[in-house]
Amino acid sequence: MVRPRVGTQTLLLLGVGLAIALSGCATTAPHHHSTHPSPTPSISPRATPTASPRTTPTATATVSVAPVCQAASIAAGMGPSNNAAGHQASTVVLTNDSSAACSLKGFPTLQLLNAGVNLTTNQTDGISPAGAPENLTPTLVTIAPDSAASFVVQWLDVPTGAQQCAVAWELGIHLPGGGGAVTAAVDGIMPCGGDLYVAPIRAGTAAP
Repeated sequence: MVRPRVGTQTLLLLGVGLAIALSGCATTAPHHHSTHPSPTPSISPRATPTASPRTTPTATATVSVAPVCQAASIAAGMGPSNNAAGHQASTVVLTNDSSAACSLKGFPTLQLLNAGVNLTTNQTDGISPAGAPENLTPTLVTIAPDSAASFVVQWLDVPTGAQQCAVAWELGIHLPGGGGAVTAAVDGIMPCGGDLYVAPIRAGTAAP
């Protein structure tokens, strides 16, 4: 039996085809990378600090009040007067003999004296008999060193009915505010019935 001869050309073509087939089997299939985009970090806006409004302290006026005048620092004496028939009005001067300011406010309490003996004294605050009207509203009065304040005292020297008009040579003065008592020499005044009409402490030493 005679086998058919395979030509050289045919063998060459078969060899090439086989080589290509083998080459295709050896090629590794490409590996696909699934690339996920990295998330872009979200940038939070930076909070701008809010400036707290500066609180400006409110200025308050501080009023310094001098301490109450004490009897040891006060010298009392009679000042100018304004007298008429049957009616007397005198200024009583209170001088600050200390080296520091002090203050008084209100009505002093008075006592008629004769040689250290208390005489009948009836004091009325804030009401003046006819003749010498005064400011009867108490105010705070500051007395600087070597300066003076005053008050006005009035009385009637003509008796009504059986009134007695005893002679007083001194006037005891209890300072308002609890500062103690001082004494002023007076020139034989005769308040009938011991009735005295007293105005509050005031600045200055003017006549009634």
